[in-house]
Amino acid sequence: MVSQYLSVHSENPQERLIAKAVDSLRRGGVMIYPTDSVYAIGCHIGDKSALERIRSIRQLDKNHNFTLVCRDLSELGSYAKNSGVNVIVENHGRITSNIPLLMQVINGVNMDNCGTLPDFGNFCISDEGYGSIFDGSCKEAYDIYKGISEMMPRAFGVSAKSYDFDYSGNETKIDYSKMIDIVKKAGYKGYVGIEYEGSRLSEDEGIVATKKLLEKLI
Repeated sequence: MVSQYLSVHSENPQERLIAKAVDSLRRGGVMIYPTDSVYAIGCHIGDKSALERIRSIRQLDKNHNFTLVCRDLSELGSYAKNSGVNVIVENHGRITSNIPLLMQVINGVNMDNCGTLPDFGNFCISDEGYGSIFDGSCKEAYDIYKGISEMMPRAFGVSAKSYDFDYSGNETKIDYSKMIDIVKKAGYKGYVGIEYEGSRLSEDEGIVATKKLLEKLI
């Protein structure tokens, strides 16, 4: 296969050159392209022959994990479905914690292998903060109970976030009884993961405390 160099304008990409690159990829070509840090080698998603060429060029073993570059969640979902994989989106701050917008995307994709991973604490939608509404830096947050309720109908998993506990073992920042009631009423029967992000207890102690609270409520 003949190698070609295409100089594509960063602000006004030439359609003719883009079409040429796309055609090459669809015919099994391999491309080298710039990212924000280094140059990367890529091929058309699902092209096993081109993938093996990349393994050979980079001298990678069969266990190497490749990065998938997808146009949107629908394309990612289609690719994952062919491999029997579910795609889940967690509320993790900023745009992903704007729950009406997140659910609009999930419901718009409308694929049975694309769903949500509701996190009890990540509902900061402002640029300040990093997801959590309890670290003191969040300027605008979505209601955590309303958010969990809206995410649960499409939930493939649940992340029980915790920060601190009183002497009775109750979480001091989140009403766990109310949260678990929302999860139960949604008819959820799947896994519940635990994340402790407090500072008073060690990570192991926080996880154990959260587990005990969940066992009491579930």
